[in-house]
Amino acid sequence: MPTSCGGLALFGYDFSRHYLGDLLQHATDVRTVLGADHVTGQPLTVALDFYLTSFEETVVDAGVGGVRVQLTDEDWIIGPDPIVATLATDPFELFRALGGRRSEPQIRSLAWSGRADAVIPLVSRYPLPEHP
Repeated sequence: MPTSCGGLALFGYDFSRHYLGDLLQHATDVRTVLGADHVTGQPLTVALDFYLTSFEETVVDAGVGGVRVQLTDEDWIIGPDPIVATLATDPFELFRALGGRRSEPQIRSLAWSGRADAVIPLVSRYPLPEHP
């Protein structure tokens, strides 16, 4: 495990990625207000892994079918066949949407195809903001 992830091993990856995901969402809230760049690289990847797993649990529980998520550098299949919708976006926007930091109109404005209306209400387990 890379040295920068050493702390994640202390409590186990599953717990640690949840902690990192929440921490990174709140840190990004502050960074956005201050006009600072958002975090990229390994911290974003680990945090996004937590949110994608959470999204998959929600999609499976809802029984709507699967979602193909096309990120800048990789694709994910979320949930079971058949694939009912596809979302193409960058990792940061997906991270913010899954973390309840994007309004429904902002989520709808992402590059969706297929039955997006069946999936958009499931994007975040958290209440979505009313305004961008």
